[in-house]
Formats: sequence, structure tokens, C-alpha cells
Amino acid sequence: MTGPSYWFVNKPGDVSDASLPAYLAKGQWTCPEPASWGSDLSTMAPGDSIALKTVTNRITGVPFFSRDNQVSTMTIFATGTISAVDHVSGVVGVTWNEPTGARDWYFYTNRRPIWRIDGDHSAMAKALI
Repeated sequence: MTGPSYWFVNKPGDVSDASLPAYLAKGQWTCPEPASWGSDLSTMAPGDSIALKTVTNRITGVPFFSRDNQVSTMTIFATGTISAVDHVSGVVGVTWNEPTGARDWYFYTNRRPIWRIDGDHSAMAKALI
């Protein structure tokens, strides 16, 4: 593997649009089940990029014709850089960038709570990162 890792992690369900700035100000993301995701947590490293996301399927409200089919949609709420990782507790220190508003990404998505993409992968991965 070469190049940096990019991590996409689930936004906690209790973090609303209104509470997002306060959440980001804490400077961390916590894995909901560190024992289950230990291998991913042990691969995270300071300096890696991280994005806070949710994933859903939509039938309407997409900016293209979908023939009323479900479209996998990943909404990215914030991006940042990992500053520290506690593999045991699952707490990841993050220097979050100033939010620029939620952005939607279509098709190349993943529902896993922690999703790693390396910079030397497919064209879809390169477009996402």
C-alpha cells in the first residue's frame, strides 16, 4: 500500500445539524464498537484524512434521472485530519476543518461505520477523495 489513507466514519445518530458545530469543537470521533472495529482503528494514523458521513438510499431528490430506482447517497458533513488514535477506547482525535455545508456523493458509498480508502485505488475512489 502506498499513499495516505482516507477514512469515512459514521456521524453519531444523536448529532443533529444544530449540534454539529459543538460536536466538531470537541475535536474527536468515537467508534461506537471499538472491539468490533479494532483492526480498522489500529490502521488509523495521525495525519490520515477523515470525513464524517451518513449513508442512505434515495428514490427522489437526486440531481439526475434515476428511473425511480434507489440511489445510494453518502452525505459528508465535515472533513479533517486525524491527530491521535486510542485503539482500546475507540476515541480518535481529529482536527476538523471549518464546515462548508453538507455535500452529497452518489453510487460509490459504504454503510460500514469505518470505511478506508487508499489514494492509489480505483478511479471512483480517486474522484471521491
